[in-house]
Amino acid sequence: MSITIDRDQVRALRAEQLWSQEDLAAAAGLSARTVQRVEQDGHISLESLKALASALNVDGLSLVKGQMSAGLRLGVICGIGGVLIGYGFALSGLYAGLERAAISAGQAGAMAGLLGVFGGLCCALIAIAARRNVRHAARRQIG
Repeated sequence: MSITIDRDQVRALRAEQLWSQEDLAAAAGLSARTVQRVEQDGHISLESLKALASALNVDGLSLVKGQMSAGLRLGVICGIGGVLIGYGFALSGLYAGLERAAISAGQAGAMAGLLGVFGGLCCALIAIAARRNVRHAARRQIG
C-alpha cells in the first residue's frame, strides 16, 4: 500500500538536519533510492513512513499529505462567504441605526466589535472543522 506524503516537508526537515539524502537514508535504515523516490513523487510504504518519521523525529501523520476534497473546499468557501455577507448586512444595519440616531457611536462600535469577534470565531470553527476532516482523511489513507 502506497501513502502520499508531503515531499517538500521531508526535504525541509532533512535540510534542517543538514543531511544529504544518503544521510537520511542511513538514519532511517532505508535505501538512498527510497529517499530519492519519496522526495521525487511523495509515495512511500507504511513501514518506510514510520522509519522516516522516526529518523526525522516527527509524527508520521504530520508527513501524510491530507488533501481537501472539492466538496469540502466548496463548503469552506461558502461558510466563510456566508459569514462575510452576514457581517456586511449587520454593519449596514449599524450604519442605518447611526444615521437615524437610534444608537450612539459607542454602541455601534461595541456591536461592530462583537460582530467581528463572532465572525472571527465562525471562520476559525470552519477552518478547524476542515482541518479535522483533512487529518481524518489522512488517517484513513494510512489505514
